[in-house]
Amino acid sequence: MTTLNSLSKTAQQQGHLLETTVIEKAIRLPLEDELWFELEKKAQKSVGLAEIEPFIFIIRFRKLIDSPADTPSIAMHRLYLNPARFVDDFINKHDFEKKSLAEIYEAYGYELTRRDTTLQARLANQYERVDFKTHGYDISQFHAVLHAEQEHFAKNKNSEEGEFCLEFLQACYVNWNYTIKNRPTG
Repeated sequence: MTTLNSLSKTAQQQGHLLETTVIEKAIRLPLEDELWFELEKKAQKSVGLAEIEPFIFIIRFRKLIDSPADTPSIAMHRLYLNPARFVDDFINKHDFEKKSLAEIYEAYGYELTRRDTTLQARLANQYERVDFKTHGYDISQFHAVLHAEQEHFAKNKNSEEGEFCLEFLQACYVNWNYTIKNRPTG
């Protein structure tokens, strides 16, 4: 089985405490908002849904509890899933503040195989600044953030189906440092 480190596991391995708050969880279609519409259409397509099919949407606010108060390491994760891959009451059945998504996926018989990640440094947009301020972190319009889009691919251990995109994740990281050690070259 391939193990892909999640933010929860990475924080734990590095001796950090991670606090997670679920901001929203729903089954819905893409928002008709100029900022999120194209991203959500991309997410919808990525997880194998047609334009008329709703996705599972979960947004989580994440913070390293032991980060300095003046420069807290915080993140906003927007998660998109195909409802057909989970039970009907999926969003109410699981505690997304306490449980690792990787563990939840494994309980459904999914084996994470790989992930594709696109990272981009940019300024925080108005919506992100409002979301962060709502949770006690006021960042300026000139604050640099790390924007990430990830597709997590998986196989169903109980099926002959090939690899598919199980999860599309859009994230905004504030005051976050990444260290990649022992990465093979060539």
